[in-house]
Amino acid sequence: MASLAKPQLISVANITFVMAGFLVLASVVQPAAERLNLPYTVLLAVVGVAIGGISSFLLYTPLTDVFDDIVRPVVDLPFNA
Repeated sequence: MASLAKPQLISVANITFVMAGFLVLASVVQPAAERLNLPYTVLLAVVGVAIGGISSFLLYTPLTDVFDDIVRPVVDLPFNA
């Protein structure tokens, strides 16, 4: 019988680190948008979709488990609508 892994709780430190990283990324995207002559919101949306897609791919891919602990807080942020 296969043992079931217990789901890990995302700690407050991980959530704070992820949110701080998003804020740093948003502050870096603004000068890049000016340099590329794109609207800030367009580049921010592209970066957000890229982060979501890459982190979901890295978490759910059967190819590797190396990045699971790094991207799990990004994919499983405890926000509800």
